[in-house]
Amino acid sequence: MPFRSSSYASAVLADTPVAYWQYQECSGMPIDSSGNSRDMTSVTSGVGLAYRQTGALSDVRDKSIFQIGGSAFERSSPVSTVTNGFTLEMWVKVELVTNNDQILIYNGNSGADGWGVLIDTDFKYQYLAGGVAFGTAATTALTVNTWHHIALKRSTTWTYYLDGSPNGTGGTTTPNTPTTKTRAGDGSVQRYQSHIAIYEAALTDAQIAAHYAAA
Repeated sequence: MPFRSSSYASAVLADTPVAYWQYQECSGMPIDSSGNSRDMTSVTSGVGLAYRQTGALSDVRDKSIFQIGGSAFERSSPVSTVTNGFTLEMWVKVELVTNNDQILIYNGNSGADGWGVLIDTDFKYQYLAGGVAFGTAATTALTVNTWHHIALKRSTTWTYYLDGSPNGTGGTTTPNTPTTKTRAGDGSVQRYQSHIAIYEAALTDAQIAAHYAAA
């Protein structure tokens, strides 16, 4: 069973995500804790998946999954098809990025449609509206080998958050409607990830800050 008793998980679930993968599994595919049955269904071929790694939360029972070398979890369909009024959120600790524009989470076909969060070799994250435009990067980069809580929301304007606080904006590009798959991870990033959530709502600054504080 996924670990669901943390105050962080309770804060996330109280804001009704459409998908929430806690990454607490011992093996196999990440399970959706939102109640909407949006489990991951496959993993791309690669050299590295390490389960039950040290997690981001203060609770010692919290865990994460380490992904490297092309190992990325996927669903065959997008979690959401909205193009405005949504939020992406996760905890991530990045060790190495060897190519620019690498996926942390993406909803849709990154070459053609949908939306997600990418990271570059300078450890700055940004949105991608697939087939339309890359966003301006967030103001402050992630610190290497450090757990960070990041979020991205679109409410006409794309807004970034880092550790509970706003971290710049990326423009007003309208994404194409997501059509296929949701992917968590990309091959050229060595990273620990956990507590990935997607909401069909633009969370408020106060809600995102409350999630971070709950950890």
